[in-house]
Amino acid sequence: MDRHVERLDAAAEALRPAAWEGLAGRGAPEEDVGWVLAYGATLSNPAMVISVWRDGRLRGCATAVIFEGTGRGRTMSIERMAGAGDGIRFVDGADTDAVITELLEAATQLCRDDGVSTLIVANCDAGDARLLGIAERLGFRSLPAPPDHRIDLDEPTRFTAFLTKTLDTRYRTQLRRDLRRAEETGAEVIWARPPSPSMLQRYWPLYLEKLERKRAIHGYHFRDNLFAALSGACRFARIEALQLLREGELVAFCLAMRRGTWWSAAFIGHVDDPGFHSAAALHACAIRDALDSGVYHLCFGPTEDRYKHRLGCVARPRVHSFLSVR
Repeated sequence: MDRHVERLDAAAEALRPAAWEGLAGRGAPEEDVGWVLAYGATLSNPAMVISVWRDGRLRGCATAVIFEGTGRGRTMSIERMAGAGDGIRFVDGADTDAVITELLEAATQLCRDDGVSTLIVANCDAGDARLLGIAERLGFRSLPAPPDHRIDLDEPTRFTAFLTKTLDTRYRTQLRRDLRRAEETGAEVIWARPPSPSMLQRYWPLYLEKLERKRAIHGYHFRDNLFAALSGACRFARIEALQLLREGELVAFCLAMRRGTWWSAAFIGHVDDPGFHSAAALHACAIRDALDSGVYHLCFGPTEDRYKHRLGCVARPRVHSFLSVR
């Protein structure tokens, strides 16, 4: 197999949308090549796509970002960057064991060449015995990571049926209470499909403020507005936004991607307002309207937010797999 490394800001031609579309897992919105290229256009961190080819055909790839360390040296993280997942993708029918091995070995050599001391495969599915087994054989060790929160139904289900058939009485009552929060405080619930450029500009500072407040920036540094770059960049998924306004002021937003029966809440921003619980109200409204629009796979990302459980989300265990590069 042939290995290639392309910087994200120059990866559009190397990836080629048609090749990317053939990668496994393509139902999820964040599989769209537009996600990757938008990050490449706005990240200050070195970011790249490591790809494996056979006979001129793409067999698999991994997206990776390098973070500057604080006393521990530099770290390369193989990750999806938006949404949940480990950032490794395959073409259907590929020899996945060989592709995983090639990708991890290529990333390890890249770390050696660039003086990176730690390689991480982030947000791995804790039940992915194949990936974790290969990583372990290559010297990686795994540690628990924040779980991924999802709602996965077998078929399209209206919100009222979801309440009665999926949730127990306690969670049903709590979800209805979260839906009332906006109405009781006079907040407007507004969908934008798609959001305007001015809306995306307005969301970005609130998102950065939330990350700083939760100390969740994780070393990402942006030189430009990621949300603005996403507008028009996605080739297969559709961007949409839900926002809560109170007395004309933005108190919460959810920037989401939709693709077929999949809906992914990629970015959430909200003011610090313990009395209103805007994040819970926002999620409740998003679940209601997304289910009623026909989607039945809803992704809310890898976080430790406990309130997502009462909204009907199921936590899927994740791990980070680490390698000290020598």
